[in-house]
Amino acid sequence: MPGEFDLIQRFLACFPRARVPVGPGDDCAVLAPMKGALCVTTDAVVEDVHFTRATFSAADIGHKALAVNLSDLAAMGATPRWFVCALALPRDFPVRELSALGRGMAALAKEHRIMLVGGNFTSAREVSVTLTVTGELSRPPLTRAGGRPGDGLYVSGTLGDARLGLQHLQAGVRRGAAVKRQRRPQPRIALGRLAARFASAGMDVSDGLAQDLGHLCAASRVGVELELDRLPLSPAVRSALGPEGALRG
Repeated sequence: MPGEFDLIQRFLACFPRARVPVGPGDDCAVLAPMKGALCVTTDAVVEDVHFTRATFSAADIGHKALAVNLSDLAAMGATPRWFVCALALPRDFPVRELSALGRGMAALAKEHRIMLVGGNFTSAREVSVTLTVTGELSRPPLTRAGGRPGDGLYVSGTLGDARLGLQHLQAGVRRGAAVKRQRRPQPRIALGRLAARFASAGMDVSDGLAQDLGHLCAASRVGVELELDRLPLSPAVRSALGPEGALRG
């Protein structure tokens, strides 16, 4: 396996040069001050926890690692700006797969105009990708604590598709809309910025509506009434629901 410097250069080649005072290559990145408040999040995707190399391509891994962090920025109503990436790879990880991982991440970064400004490489038994992502707030952030009695509750997109996609992958199914939602989640940055103009509270629901809604209610000190028949579900998820309303499997 090539040395750390060679790996860094191969990974960086997937991304455009960041327009910052000091970017990748120094001990720290140096960023120019932003007009709005800084919004920061960090999250990781880990092999055999969030994905398997048998069911995810390297590009899928790179995409998902950035997407889950961008989704947190979207939930706060922030505009993505910069990120740093810490990669832990097995010593036998193919170099071509590293480039594919970088390309998967870079494509999503380009779509949302967020720049890679630094990171780190280390060896490990399994693949792990940890990102710290920053965004800019142009108005007060959406938080979990802003809910008030009488507020309406809304979700974006349809629920349960990623969970169904995971079940499909575990059953050996490699294609389909639900599998794509598991491998390539799409952060709703534009919708988050729009929602920040009108909503009183918000949060990412990647851990599931029931669990995450509980967190929002606890932070806002409110209860909630759900009209289950009005939850937005795709036809695939509706057909997979068992008699108790839970996905079979």
